[in-house]
Amino acid sequence: MPDRSVLLVGHGTSSVEGTEQFLRLVADFSKLAGGSVSGGFIEKAQPTLTNAADELLAAGASRITVVPAVLLPAGHLKDDTRAITNYIRRLNPNADVRMARDIGVTSEIVACLSDRIAAAGGFPDGILVVGRGSTDPAANSQLYAASRLVMEGHPQTLVEPAFVSLAPPAIAAGLDRLNRLGATNITVAPYFLFKGVLLDRIAAQAEAWGAQRGVKVRVSAELAADPLVLKALLLRLEQAEVAAPNPNCDTCRYRQA
Repeated sequence: MPDRSVLLVGHGTSSVEGTEQFLRLVADFSKLAGGSVSGGFIEKAQPTLTNAADELLAAGASRITVVPAVLLPAGHLKDDTRAITNYIRRLNPNADVRMARDIGVTSEIVACLSDRIAAAGGFPDGILVVGRGSTDPAANSQLYAASRLVMEGHPQTLVEPAFVSLAPPAIAAGLDRLNRLGATNITVAPYFLFKGVLLDRIAAQAEAWGAQRGVKVRVSAELAADPLVLKALLLRLEQAEVAAPNPNCDTCRYRQA
């Protein structure tokens, strides 16, 4: 891999623990990737993306790859990562700046999600994979892909997708469907990297549904700075080193005619 500085992009959260999880991921990725690695948030937390870019530029970086530590390619990612690459180029017009794609649905992420489900109490007869939710159909469709790949690895288990905000099906609707299909022991698996308000909301809604229906419901942990997550990030960095990324934009407004 060429000697290149890396700017890791986090979504951002008001959760102190979630912020600390991202900063730990930055530190762990720095050891794995080598070179200078800085990290910043799109919103809600410090340091900002511009803070992180300024740090790299002040250290003399002229070859920078922007790598989103974001699972799904929704609007914030597509707008803000492009904005930060343009910001770097304005400050240093001679900089070689590249942008990696979102983490997306990789075998490493599916394996990590499966590990979290197993750690929550073994594989149940029903799994609800819950994503953030977006107005971007490309991002939402990726959650369906992740759900399907979990099911491929555990064909005797019912697996359904749901969203905590902005898109159907909602968590209660997904749990109702699993229950109608015969699931009586369900794990809700958040498709999230870090802790935050939405994870708390997922747990509260899942627990309330289980108490109301008399169905056993567990909630698995977020993915965090797992070695498999780091491996997926490294893959995206390496891909950006050799070619322009192919963002998932076939069904979104960013596609050019």
